[in-house]
Formats: sequence, structure tokens, C-alpha cells
Amino acid sequence: MVRRAHHDKLLFLAMTTKYPILTLRTGGEVHLRNRHHSIFKTSLSTTLPEVAPGGIVEVHSSKDEFLCFATFNPAAYICGRAIAFEKGDPLAQLKLAMERSIHMREQFFRNEDTNAYRLINAEGDGVPGLICDRYNDTLVVQFTTMGMDNMRQWVADVLMAACKPARIFEKSTSPARKKENLEPVEGWIVGSGEAQVPVKERGLNFLISLTGSQKTGLFIDQREMRSLVRSTAAGRTVLDCCSYVGGFSLSALMGGAVQADAVDYDAFALEHAKKHMELNGVEASKFSTHAEDVF
Repeated sequence: MVRRAHHDKLLFLAMTTKYPILTLRTGGEVHLRNRHHSIFKTSLSTTLPEVAPGGIVEVHSSKDEFLCFATFNPAAYICGRAIAFEKGDPLAQLKLAMERSIHMREQFFRNEDTNAYRLINAEGDGVPGLICDRYNDTLVVQFTTMGMDNMRQWVADVLMAACKPARIFEKSTSPARKKENLEPVEGWIVGSGEAQVPVKERGLNFLISLTGSQKTGLFIDQREMRSLVRSTAAGRTVLDCCSYVGGFSLSALMGGAVQADAVDYDAFALEHAKKHMELNGVEASKFSTHAEDVF
């Protein structure tokens, strides 16, 4: 009930608030007219609005034309992130973009063989500063901008309503946060649970570690590449450099490769790779790990 009250309060404020106006210099609006989400410091006029870092502003051209709503962080070189390109309630538009992205991914990717995939891909889905991945019944989120970081609880409420997961884990450890004057954050936002989550990707079993891992736990955008390797690996020997938790090695071996050698500087990741081989019934003799710096 507390989360719902917070969510409703933000929506009410968005509907009733008149946002400070951020004016761009002449020519500074070109990329926004093409629906590019970034606003650079070099595009600003000399007068800046009074708004708390990460707050929402209404962006106008030098001719006072409405361009978009954006979150604004004067400390960052990319100081603005467009979150809505139509007049009206910017949070309602942002919520719609999130729901549209989630529906599309759930429709195309979720099935009995795959329950790990990206739900929201930041600017690519019209939601700058937010990455959201599904790992079975757990969502893992990354906030990379101050504006989205400020809306952490509101985002969690939208995700809970749209996806109905058991829990949400935040893994905001991207180096991009430094440019926004943000510290790394890692921990549960909604619920709690084990630090390791079992998932499937096209029938292959993975055990995702939420803590101490890279990205959100698995390089989830490499699904198609792993499938390609699996389809062409029969009878081959494979050298998997920068292997992380062995996703490509596992795909190759399950596709009929006779041997795979995984090389990564992260010894923890290599131990995790061995677990993935065990989970999928790969013979130990077919897989070797090397804790070395490839470069």
C-alpha cells in the first residue's frame, strides 16, 4: 500500500505540475526533433532553470516551441534525457513506453525454453537510464541516470504491476553512473531471495548470480550469438576468450563441439562456468578453464 501511494502521488504531481522550462540555443533542437533522447550541455542557452538535479523539465527551442519533457542533471555533460515527446503528462508517457516494451518482449521471447531476456533497453525503448532484465521470476534493474535514479520506487511500482515478478533486484553498478555523480547501488528493491536464480535460455540451464557478477548477471543481449555458435559447433574445438560464465562454451558443447577452453581473468566467473557445464550434463573432460588475462 505504501508503494502504491507513492506511485499515485507521483502521477498526481505529474498531472498537476508546471515544469521548469529549459531553453536550447538556436540549432540545439535538431536531434530532439529526430527523437534523439540526449541533450548535451553545448545545446543549452545561457539561462538554466531552477530544478533539483535529476528533476523533470519542459524543453523548448530558442523560438519557445515545445520539444519534449526531460530529466535534467546539470552536473553531467549529457545533461538532459528526453522521457516524453508529446505534451501532457510525461510520467504517463514514460509508463506507456515501459509497458509497450515489456509486452513486446514477453510476447516474443517468453516460453517454456526461455525465461531470461531483456524487457527494457533504455533509449532503445524510449526509457533513457533504465535497463530491466527478466531472470525467471526475478527482475534485475540498472539505473544509469540521476533522473531515473530519482524515480527508483515509481519504476519498481510500474514493473510490479506490468510483470508481476516475485522480486526486483537493483544492480546499478555501471561506470556510466560516475558521469551522473551517482554511487554504485546493489540490493533488493522489492522482496528478497536467494542470490542465485536458475534460468533457461533456449533449453540451456544457467544459474545467474545477482551479486558479484558483471552486467545484470548474464550478457543477455548475446542470446542470438550463442545460438549461432551452438548451430555451427558440431565436431569443432572452441577457444572462448573473455568467456565470463561460459555461455558460449556451453552453447558450443551442447551443439556438438568436442572441446572448449574458456579464458577469463575472473576466476569466480570460471567456477560458475563449471557449474553451468554440470547443470547441462557436459562431460568434465570436454571443458577446461584458464584464469588469465586474454590481452
